[in-house]
Amino acid sequence: MKKGSKSHYLINECFENDDGRKYEIIGYCKNVRRRLIRFESGYEDEVLISQIKHGKIKDLYQKTYYGIACLGIKGGTNHLLYWRWFNMISRCYNPKHSQYKFYGAKDVIVSDELLNFKTYIEVVSNLEEYDNLILYPDKYDIDKDIKSGKIYGKDTIKIIPKTLNASIAHKNDRVVVDMIYNNNVINSFASITEAEKITNIHSASISRAVKTGIKAGGYNWRKVD
Repeated sequence: MKKGSKSHYLINECFENDDGRKYEIIGYCKNVRRRLIRFESGYEDEVLISQIKHGKIKDLYQKTYYGIACLGIKGGTNHLLYWRWFNMISRCYNPKHSQYKFYGAKDVIVSDELLNFKTYIEVVSNLEEYDNLILYPDKYDIDKDIKSGKIYGKDTIKIIPKTLNASIAHKNDRVVVDMIYNNNVINSFASITEAEKITNIHSASISRAVKTGIKAGGYNWRKVD
């Protein structure tokens, strides 16, 4: 190809990478040896023509994590938030994870948006206490229980001190609650933690139901004074 020309690898030409993922050339770059491409998933990248020729391009929107989540960004595995995101995904979708029984097994999920690590970075980096999370990673958690018991989402996650996170869990061990159906008490539990173990209804959902009067697991819940 003559230097400075665009007679090969033209806009609208379509190709496949080594994984059989289809993409299209959508633009030219200042460097004539590069092209802007877009996969069917929506992922865009600026790549070398040699990469196109040999199929060596990755679709970072490909759901390679448990078949539901994707990295979405180059170099993502080196990001300071990567292992927090990966562990969140694993707790919810990997039955072999040590904490799965408290998360995925109890129907805790991650929102579609946060299944993309690129979006997760954008959301978390705009939360209060983000700077402290990065500076003191051992002292802060990304928690969902204050705003939601079941979903890790952009509107439910919050950065909190580990001490506060622990106090929430310990508080659940001290609250005696009644389980109510049709205005009748059908069971009483010595703690929210005990209620969770027996009913398999997430403790955060029960705690929220006690505070707000909404139902958790199809039941009303009441604190016993």
